[in-house]
Amino acid sequence: MGIKIRNAIHDDINKFVDGVIFCQKSDYTGLTPEECLNYVSVDSEKNRRILANLRDGECYSVIHEKKMIGFIIINKPDSESFWAIFLIEEFWNKGYDIDMLDFALDELKRTGQEEISLWVFGHHCGVRAVYEKHGFIFDGTRREVGKIAGKFDEIPLVQIRYVLKLC
Repeated sequence: MGIKIRNAIHDDINKFVDGVIFCQKSDYTGLTPEECLNYVSVDSEKNRRILANLRDGECYSVIHEKKMIGFIIINKPDSESFWAIFLIEEFWNKGYDIDMLDFALDELKRTGQEEISLWVFGHHCGVRAVYEKHGFIFDGTRREVGKIAGKFDEIPLVQIRYVLKLC
């Protein structure tokens, strides 16, 4: 069975935050000790406030068999990128990420965007491959977005920027 992508409703906000926390824990697994992952949810109230006040984009819930398994946040047309595609780890490698990306690209094309960019954690080789298959190109730009505790030292979290021409 496939997925359904619909406009998010107010009741989805807590699910968004829980989804972000779950996805963040998946992102950091293997990079940081397990005990550090328990602290990822500490700012959940802050995240709820941020997501409840999203005014710069449109939010979409991704539903599979009546369960929210991910979400998409797309910026308004005057911005160059969509913020996020989150998918719970158990649904990775099943084609849902491709469906979500296709949806986001269609929405961005509909708004008349000519070029978009997105940021990806550098260590996510599989995710980067998906974007590259869709024509995104790494433009050489990197940014450090924080550090996370490693086994012996702090590990920088580095994102890299991909761009895609839509026209």
